[in-house]
Amino acid sequence: MSKNEPDGDELTVGCLLVLATLPFLMLANGWTLHLLWGWFLTPTFGISSPGIVGCLGIALLISYMFHNHAREKPDSELSFLSRLVVKITTPIVVAGVTILFGWIFHLFM
Repeated sequence: MSKNEPDGDELTVGCLLVLATLPFLMLANGWTLHLLWGWFLTPTFGISSPGIVGCLGIALLISYMFHNHAREKPDSELSFLSRLVVKITTPIVVAGVTILFGWIFHLFM
């Protein structure tokens, strides 16, 4: 086993961490879409905004359709837990930056 491959304890902690954060990440994704929809689609096209659960379904559909499902090569410089933290924090940062720029853009509408 190489230094970057998880041992049994790291794998267990990693799985528990993913299971604990997955609902939050999904809600953040749905909330982001809900905000953006209300800021842009409702005033532009008059389409009422679906609830957060509806936005979760739309986000899931978009993710399924456009996500690259090819297996990513792990960064050999990072440990397993470091890669896991990157995978968990990236969606939060992306949602935050998206909301920030969406908020700025909607001020000009």
